[in-house]
Amino acid sequence: MDERAFYDFVMNPMAPEPPIALVIPCVEMILIGFPVLYLLSRRKDVTEERFLRKILFIAFSLRLALALLFASDKAFRLFHEDAHGYEYFGKMICHAWRFPYGNFPIPEENLPESGIGYMNFVAALMYLFGEYLLVPSAFNSLAGTVTVYLTFTLAKQMFHPVVARRAALLTAFFPSMVLWSSMALKDPLMLMLIMVFLNAAVALNRKFSWYTIFLLLGSVALVAFIRFYLVYFLLFAAGGGILLSRGGSRIDRTIFSFQRKLAVFLLFGGLLSMVGLTSSLSSKWGDWNLETLSAYRSSMAANANTGFAVNVDISTPERAIAWLPIGLTMLLLGPFPWHMTSMRALITLPEMLFWWSMMPSLLRGLRYSIVHNFALTTPLLIFAITLCSVYALAIGNFGALYRMRAQVMAFLFVLIAVGHYVKQCRLRGLNIRLLVAPDELA
Repeated sequence: MDERAFYDFVMNPMAPEPPIALVIPCVEMILIGFPVLYLLSRRKDVTEERFLRKILFIAFSLRLALALLFASDKAFRLFHEDAHGYEYFGKMICHAWRFPYGNFPIPEENLPESGIGYMNFVAALMYLFGEYLLVPSAFNSLAGTVTVYLTFTLAKQMFHPVVARRAALLTAFFPSMVLWSSMALKDPLMLMLIMVFLNAAVALNRKFSWYTIFLLLGSVALVAFIRFYLVYFLLFAAGGGILLSRGGSRIDRTIFSFQRKLAVFLLFGGLLSMVGLTSSLSSKWGDWNLETLSAYRSSMAANANTGFAVNVDISTPERAIAWLPIGLTMLLLGPFPWHMTSMRALITLPEMLFWWSMMPSLLRGLRYSIVHNFALTTPLLIFAITLCSVYALAIGNFGALYRMRAQVMAFLFVLIAVGHYVKQCRLRGLNIRLLVAPDELA
């Protein structure tokens, strides 16, 4: 992009994109995305390969088409408050990198502190693929589709393949999952990295490998760069999974001895220290406590049209625990019909009706995972419970809840799929133990 075009963008960032700015990013991501998805879907089982390839290709096409719609006509941008900022500042950072001595270098003091990691990531994407606003959204379309694949592999490690298929279908086509992965937001990338981590954590519970350790470290490092607080929950989930796992008949049992668990735990912690993550996270964590969280929540509730419970105080452990059940209800089930007082809220009603209908399956799946497959599902359960609890305490408006819920939906879809087939097994008189991963039953 030349200086004049960049100047026009700075002066009017909401102006329509020229056709070339829409075509090039789509072509670039198609040339990258379809081969990647083709390779990911390769399987010895032909039926499984066809299933994966079909839903991955359709899911990617759907997300990319929606991203193109949002970029071509900004009148459709109803949920893009943060996306505008990431696109704008990402483009300015990229331009400053490309033309450090040009007329429009961005002053560092003008950059917002929040989200700077993802803004730099967007700038890097634009540096590689061109300074087009569609680039980060097109990339997120691919990241969201890879998450579908990762949901499938995560569920298949723990449960029967039929559970993995249903979880993948829900992740691929549930409206929230499609919507948020078609925008320039950090959430699709975060969810993909989280799913990489959880896949590796479950695999580590089955058998030790250096490749798994590399995936754990790599995903943690990238998460820390973009959304640092998630690292604590990931490490807690991985550590809990290692310490609480008990093994199965065909799993490498040596990893489940106390000595091997402790060795793996210390090895992982030592590698994190070597790359400098532990000191960095400790310094950032020092700025957070319940009083800070309570002030953050009150600000969110007071400054948004969809805010709720503005005067709730969670500044002490007792008050936080008392609010937690209500907060979890709001996170998982809100907004309720009486809260849908705007057009944007009403748009979500069909999805919410479908989501509420799956709550019994979620409860059945949670109970089944704890009773029948606790060993392998520990990382997933720990991460989902801790992250949901923190979001339930910290978020004070339904707009943010609707978006953040999509960050935990992929894990919940696994449990929902399990719960669905638990019911089907009972209706048909089948042994529900068959839903555990086949190699766990051998």
